[in-house]
Amino acid sequence: MLEIDAQALTAIVADVLQCSFGVAVEQKDAGAGEPVGESAMVSITGDWDGAILVGCATSLARQLTAEVVGVTTDEVEDEMLQDTIRELANMIGGRVKCSLPATCKLSLPTAADDPDVVAAVPGTSVKQDLHFSAAQSPMRVTIVERQPTDQAA
Repeated sequence: MLEIDAQALTAIVADVLQCSFGVAVEQKDAGAGEPVGESAMVSITGDWDGAILVGCATSLARQLTAEVVGVTTDEVEDEMLQDTIRELANMIGGRVKCSLPATCKLSLPTAADDPDVVAAVPGTSVKQDLHFSAAQSPMRVTIVERQPTDQAA
């Protein structure tokens, strides 16, 4: 069972963005129609099975990429941007994994074509779905837990 509440997940997201990118994050209410242009996910398997999906506006992904790579936002290429959002998912997923049983493993991050992680990871249920504002841009972090096979039907 996942033991990360909204406050703990918010602290993880805020710490990762502040320490790695120098960007402050603020949790906010879910906004209707807020675009999530870039997204990536990591899976966790073992004593706990689930996934963490991170999505954000393309403008935020571009800003984070420019900060990390040391270029202007106009110089950010699509491949750089995708690498950054996958690494962001990896950093947040790694921090989530640290709070889970020791026998869990983190997958490599992958691009998520569908920002709806429940659709992207069948047989799961949402445990946390938080919305943030980072550099005045929307960001979303969703954690889903895989249902045991005897409960998935």
